[in-house]
Amino acid sequence: MLKKYSGNDNIWTTPANGNLNTSCATCVDPPYVYTQCNPVPYFLISGIDTNFILKFMITPCASCPDANTLISYNSGSNWNSFYNVFGCGGTLIYPNGGDHNPDNDSVCYFGYANGQTNYESAIFKSTNRGANWSLTAVIPDLRDNRPALWGNNLDGGFIKVNPFNTNYIFTAHRDYMMLSTDAGYTFNSINIPPLSELEFDYSINIIYGITPNKIYKSFNNGLSWDNSTVPFEINTMEVSPDNSNVIYAGSVNGLYKSTNRGQDWYLYNNTFYPSKYVTGLSKNPGTGDTIIVSTKDAVYKVFRDQLTNVGSDNLTENLSFKLYQNYPNPFNPTTNIEFACPPARQGISPALL
Repeated sequence: MLKKYSGNDNIWTTPANGNLNTSCATCVDPPYVYTQCNPVPYFLISGIDTNFILKFMITPCASCPDANTLISYNSGSNWNSFYNVFGCGGTLIYPNGGDHNPDNDSVCYFGYANGQTNYESAIFKSTNRGANWSLTAVIPDLRDNRPALWGNNLDGGFIKVNPFNTNYIFTAHRDYMMLSTDAGYTFNSINIPPLSELEFDYSINIIYGITPNKIYKSFNNGLSWDNSTVPFEINTMEVSPDNSNVIYAGSVNGLYKSTNRGQDWYLYNNTFYPSKYVTGLSKNPGTGDTIIVSTKDAVYKVFRDQLTNVGSDNLTENLSFKLYQNYPNPFNPTTNIEFACPPARQGISPALL
């Protein structure tokens, strides 16, 4: 189940009329009848108009076309299908990511492999809010959104528009990062490894990227990068929108904090229980020390440093959560934070807020 959190109202709602939740169907394959459920592996929501949603889904009980890409302009009440361009092969082909131009969401990008590209990964571009798509670049071995548990080396893919210069588009190759400086029509390799995440410091136009043991930093829109080793395994990071010196980082054993742009780090909070494995962060402007943290088991609102070696006895069941990037970002005065969680069970609180 996917939920959306509103910090102003401190409430959780179901976005897109529930159309981003797991879909299930009764499959009939004589003599067997069974139920198959598929989560939505990838979706993209405009930061300008949150009614504009693109989603990729694998259809339960289907053969080819077993996958489809759909676009809605009314928050999921109606969907337009694009399976002729971005469909079929969902058990083998996953999107390579996508993004909107943060200044003009009529311009958007989507990565997919299809017959038009001889099933090589490629970048497609739309200039009319996804109504039509044109092929801009074929790039073999782009990373995609397939489940990491498959044991492959092509998961973790994304496409990201640089908000400081929207002609600059990032994407992740199997072996390195790639950058377009002409709005997605040509891409060249960058001499850094594939990053798992990009973050932007809007106050002084710094771009950050992470690998499991390093933080990369660019001051010139991604043309060149410095890097520093992190003394812990980093999963995710967030730059404070109120103070560019402050960076938060999620690790396998808690939340870390730096007050000098990543030069030094200290363990800020590890009271999460039962899992301390941080999977996502969201820091909203004007909230002081408060930061939203998701772990493999729950979602927390953290507002101070706290360390402990003793776990709480209040949660004893293993739950699965995922925190998504807040949107719009940057924002004024509100933002949305989405996370996926299992249904609440008696005696279990899926979100600690």
